[in-house]
Amino acid sequence: MKSTKGSFFLSLLIGWVSVISPVVWGNSFTVSTTLPSDLQSASSVFSKYVEVFGLRVLATASVSDAKVLHAANVLAEYLDNDENGVIDQAEVLSSLAGSSQSTISTMVLFASQAEQDSLDSSLASLEAVMTRTQNLFADEIFENGSQGENRDATLEEVLHLVTDKGWDEAFPSVWGEKKGSSIANAMDAARGGYFETIPSSYPANAWYTYYDQTSDYATQVTEYLYWATTTYLGGQDWSGRVHSNFTSEWKPITQADLNATDPAVVSLLTSSSYNFPTTKLPDGNYSGASFRAQASATTTSGWKSSSWFGYFYDPGSNWIYHQHLGWLYLIETSSSGIWLYHASYGWMWTNSTAYPWIYFDSFSAWRFFNSSLGFYNPSTVEWSDSSSMAAQISSTALSIGKIVLSPSDISYYEANSSAPDGWTRVAQETNATLSSTLIYLQGSSSFARRARLIVSNYRSQVAGGGPLPLTISGQSVTNNLTIEHDSSNDRMLVTGNGVPNYKPAVMGIEVTNGWNTAANGGLQSLKLSENNLGSSGGNNPNQITVATEVFRIPLTPVNNTSAAETSLGTVGVALNGIPIYNPFEDARETAAYGRIFSSCCGHPQLNGVYHYHKYPTCLRLISDNWKSEKEKCDEVDALLVSGRHSPLIGFAVDGWPIYGPVGWRSESNQTGVLLKSSYSGTTDSAGNPAYVAGSGDLDECNGITSPTPEFPKGIYHYVMSIEADTDGTVLRYLNPHFGYDVRNTLNKHNLMPSSWSDDSTYIAALKSGFSVNGVAISGTNSFSTFVEFITAMQATLNSNGLSTVGTEFETMKIDYPFTIRKYRGTPSDQ
Repeated sequence: MKSTKGSFFLSLLIGWVSVISPVVWGNSFTVSTTLPSDLQSASSVFSKYVEVFGLRVLATASVSDAKVLHAANVLAEYLDNDENGVIDQAEVLSSLAGSSQSTISTMVLFASQAEQDSLDSSLASLEAVMTRTQNLFADEIFENGSQGENRDATLEEVLHLVTDKGWDEAFPSVWGEKKGSSIANAMDAARGGYFETIPSSYPANAWYTYYDQTSDYATQVTEYLYWATTTYLGGQDWSGRVHSNFTSEWKPITQADLNATDPAVVSLLTSSSYNFPTTKLPDGNYSGASFRAQASATTTSGWKSSSWFGYFYDPGSNWIYHQHLGWLYLIETSSSGIWLYHASYGWMWTNSTAYPWIYFDSFSAWRFFNSSLGFYNPSTVEWSDSSSMAAQISSTALSIGKIVLSPSDISYYEANSSAPDGWTRVAQETNATLSSTLIYLQGSSSFARRARLIVSNYRSQVAGGGPLPLTISGQSVTNNLTIEHDSSNDRMLVTGNGVPNYKPAVMGIEVTNGWNTAANGGLQSLKLSENNLGSSGGNNPNQITVATEVFRIPLTPVNNTSAAETSLGTVGVALNGIPIYNPFEDARETAAYGRIFSSCCGHPQLNGVYHYHKYPTCLRLISDNWKSEKEKCDEVDALLVSGRHSPLIGFAVDGWPIYGPVGWRSESNQTGVLLKSSYSGTTDSAGNPAYVAGSGDLDECNGITSPTPEFPKGIYHYVMSIEADTDGTVLRYLNPHFGYDVRNTLNKHNLMPSSWSDDSTYIAALKSGFSVNGVAISGTNSFSTFVEFITAMQATLNSNGLSTVGTEFETMKIDYPFTIRKYRGTPSDQ
């Protein structure tokens, strides 16, 4: 019977684990057509309802769900402006929530002013059950943001609710809408004096000149705070904004204007004593964790009800008190789950699909939770009460200081001075035991945060069938990494074996054992020659060698005022352990773009050390998933369209991270753009453009300080830059230095001759010519350079109805200096 029960629970566990996978952030809220029980009398007017952190959004049937959700998301963004799942100022939410159900602050949405007026008599009867509301009209809601003459009033009306019913009541001496408060004093200075009622005219030096004669003093403060807040966040300078429409009332247009004109209000908005919403302008896309937001308020103050996690007390901090599990430190994740820290149990993870199964980080295992029986262990078919569980966990605490990664397993080590090498392996994961969470690296230290980024990337490759084995000098080898915490020097040591995680190829021919050798037919015979591309020294004949290299990455990088020059060779390490070099190939600062790189933008130097000089387009490529040059460009453009950020590439030897070309310019402007190099001046003797400060997004090092997905509060980071077209998308062209993969390009469109699976046959056809779908293509023998051959082939394909094939060859263009030009931090000794 025991074993039957155990098998049942184990199969349940396997079922739960199989459905737990990361998901893309969606809308944190849903529109309900059922109003809360205390608002049933309002159902004759309102038929749509959303709850946001215990507050309410109501709408009539004629308001679209999209506009209702937009208002709900904006409300959430004003309350959790940094979108970390924790209310920025708990006292404000408490004031907004009121002391009873009738005093819960509520946004009420109507189709228009006319619709609201038509419902006046019905609304009057609801005043007793809805005492604190703010209206908003759907014909003034633009859920895609303000554009031209279309101003999204959501940002104003929702902010009015938050400041009037929240900040005003929580901190009346500072944010109160009354004479003598700090914000009112700032307003009086902005208006050139104290005016209880609206004057007929304002002093000439005033920059806030509100003339609505129906407004009392409190309303004037409310409007002033709206203008100041949205101006600081960049919300009055959108594309097509006609500034003359509002400058008769409010003079500052940009944050810089506000800083110069009204330092008093800026000091209040940015005061460290408060967490006022100044991180980002709400856009209706709240991406904060949704567990708290979706939990419903109860009749007991501070207590909430989760549809799947039960009842818990929410004081507004990271801590919550669960009715059965006690005090828990809560961190919500992008996999729609929650990490919970318990003083006795350590870190735990669960989500709405898995619960009551809970994953315990301390011993890397799942337990089934029952409030009466405790925790069920399917491997032992036993229950443990809370005290027994705590005792089990106390003996399993780990302090990981070293991780060894290979395709077969990932091993975790703790420091042990009595061990021969100073380390003891304390945990191991294999392909069969890998879970969706990094269970051994959940700490918040600089080492844990950085190590788990490398481990996560490696694990994703293992899960996809990589890294791929390469044959080097007759031996099969694969990409291996070791990560070590050098605590005495505050560094992370990354040791790689020099072997990439993919098979490097030129023209679709593997070149692991030589870039220009008889083994691959010789690139020069195909007119792909570095000499005829303007470089000296002949084609790179080198093969990749297994070469151990240790990268010493500072864990507390410094941001120096003066940049330091990089030297030839290693300036950083990619997540796959391959070194990243500076832009130059020699001491004369000759840029390396005239060399032939593999399809992933790497090549070996004289001693065989494989490395990158520029953006490695398939760093994260798993298994044999070939992609055309067009697809690589399309992936970057997709980031731009969705406003996302390029993935992390690696770390520089001064400790700062390295990213791909798409980034965010600032905390208030997290829209993905191709970050532009500032090397735009006249060329020097080496042919490289000079640095012109402010001409692009990036500094003289080719870096920027701004938020990234891994460092959302902002961090200095380097950018591997590429050129943008005039419309901001990826500039596409035929690269004369690139060995295009004709074979796989045709194969993608089912046009490849079957005999081309043999390299020698494929190379011979490229030289002599071939046909595609009956269309004759002249070979490289007819041209002086390989790119002339590609150009002619593309033109032939385009003119014969095969343009979808022809466009596959257009690739991205690197933007000098395209990698780390100088160090912003202090590099460690390598």
